[in-house]
Amino acid sequence: MIHWGILGGGKIAHTFAEEFKRIQGGKIMGIASRDREKAKLFSEKYTIPEVISYQELYESENIQAVYIATPHNFHFEQAKNCILHGKSVLCEKPITVNEKQFSILSELAKEKKVFLMEGLWSYFLPANQEARKWIQEGRLGQIKLIQANFGYDMDKNPEGRILNPHLAGGALLDIGIYPLAMSLYFLEKLPNRLQALAKMTSTGVDARVSISLDFGQTLVQIMTALDIYLENKMMIYGEKGILEIHDYWKTKKIVLKDLELNPVETFMDDREAHGFVFQIQEATDRIREHALESKIVSHKRSGEIQEILSQIRKEIGLQYPMENEW
Repeated sequence: MIHWGILGGGKIAHTFAEEFKRIQGGKIMGIASRDREKAKLFSEKYTIPEVISYQELYESENIQAVYIATPHNFHFEQAKNCILHGKSVLCEKPITVNEKQFSILSELAKEKKVFLMEGLWSYFLPANQEARKWIQEGRLGQIKLIQANFGYDMDKNPEGRILNPHLAGGALLDIGIYPLAMSLYFLEKLPNRLQALAKMTSTGVDARVSISLDFGQTLVQIMTALDIYLENKMMIYGEKGILEIHDYWKTKKIVLKDLELNPVETFMDDREAHGFVFQIQEATDRIREHALESKIVSHKRSGEIQEILSQIRKEIGLQYPMENEW
C-alpha cells in the first residue's frame, strides 16, 4: 500500500482526491496547503488523516509519494524537496518551468532512487491510447497534418495564476502544453524546426500563441489562447483516413473518418471517472515496483517537451522572472 500526500489544495488537487477513490494499492495520508483551514476542510471532505505543513510533508515517515498540485513556478523546488527526502513524485504539468530545472530533477531522482513522473494524464486515457493504436496500425497511412486548438476565456485577475509572470502564467504552459504533448505522443518523434507567433497580455505573458512544427512528412499547427474560446479538438489528417478527437486532453471519444470526412468507426470510453485515475494508478503501480519512471510518460519525454516549450518561448520573447536565477 503506497501512502500518498497532496501538496496544494486547489481545484486540481480536488480532482486528484476524488479520482483516488477508484485506484488500488494506495491511500492518501496527508494534505499540505499554505492555508491550513482550507487544508482542514479538504481533509474532512476526503477523509484524509493528516493536515500538515509543506515541511512536515517532506519529512513525514508515513508518506512515500507526493502529488504536487501547485502553480508552475513552485514545482521545481517542491519536487526537489520531496526527492531529497526520499519521496516519489507525481507533479502536475508542466513539471518545471524550463529544461534545465527538469534535468536537475531527473538526475536527482535517479540518484536518490525515487520515482518521478509528470502528470500528463491525457497519455493514459483509453480513447487516446486507442487512437495511437489505430495510427500505429497504419489505418490513417502517412500522417500529413495535425491541427489542434486549445483556448478558453480565462481568469482576468492580473495577480492570479493565469496572468501572473511570477507564477509562470500564460496560455502556453497552462494549456498549450496539451496539444504539443499529444502531437509527440501520436507522431513518436521530434520536430525538425518550429515557428511561433504570440500576442501578449498587459502583464507580459502570452495571451494567444500560434505554433507551426515541421516533423518532415508531417506539419503540426497549434493555436492556444487564454482570452478566447476555441473549438478545442485535434484533427489528424492521413493519406488514407482522418482522425477527429474532440476535447483531446480529456476525451472519451475518437472518430475515424474517410478522406471526405464521413464517419467510419467510433471508439467510446464509457468511464464515469474524470480520467485522472489512470495516471494515478500508473504512478502507484510503478512505485510499488520500485521503478524510477513510467514508460508512458518517461523522463525523456518530459525533457523533450520542456526543450520545445523553451524554444517556443524564445521565439515569442517570453522569459519568466524566476529564470534569471538559472
